Amino acid sequence: MGADDYRRYLAQEWQLFVDHPERAESAATISRHILPIRRVLDVGCGAGQELLPYLHGALCVALDLAEEACPVARQRLNQVNKNARLSFGRARAEALPIRKGQFDLVICRLVLPYTNIREVLAEAAGVLRPGGGFSVQVHSIWYYLRELRRAVARRDRRSIRHALRVLGTGARLHLLGQQPVGGPLETFITRAMLRRMSKGVGLEFVLKVRNGNPYAPHFLFRRDSVFVSSPPE
Repeated sequence: MGADDYRRYLAQEWQLFVDHPERAESAATISRHILPIRRVLDVGCGAGQELLPYLHGALCVALDLAEEACPVARQRLNQVNKNARLSFGRARAEALPIRKGQFDLVICRLVLPYTNIREVLAEAAGVLRPGGGFSVQVHSIWYYLRELRRAVARRDRRSIRHALRVLGTGARLHLLGQQPVGGPLETFITRAMLRRMSKGVGLEFVLKVRNGNPYAPHFLFRRDSVFVSSPPE
């Protein structure tokens, strides 16, 4: 995806948030379960839309690996609230440049399926304070089965191969507990597997958050206050 195409994608993601009130309702649900929320970290921020509900009361930190993302997020969020407390940076989700225990809420929207999941979960747990929340959205198996069905209908061989590869990666993760070493990491993940992997780093499942998207479920976890962390396997 070229730079211009990526900027158009960011604009579309921003507008999707604005046009769907379920997303704001999701943030309200999270705020009822995680108190207080004074510091928010958005991992893989894109256009920054996930920070909109927190702009007026919290310090918001946005990180993304894509060079184009943070300037777009900065511009759009400042247009909403020029006095917002914002910080931006480039970083891999597997290696967050953040001190431990600094945040009340970590947001990870549709980033986990493209990363080393165990490493990202461990990083998220590490930067959360005890009792802090981890808001995560992932792709379900139904998302890739739908993509496969659409690709077959179009006779799009490249998209068929991609969907089959991701389904194979997901099957390996769920049957053997392994993601590939090197190469594409993209995978689906079930709630049961996500709960097991999160528990291993001290993240307790709280609830499934309603978001109006059956293909990309949204979950909330809470950082265990007594968990002693250990390196991911």
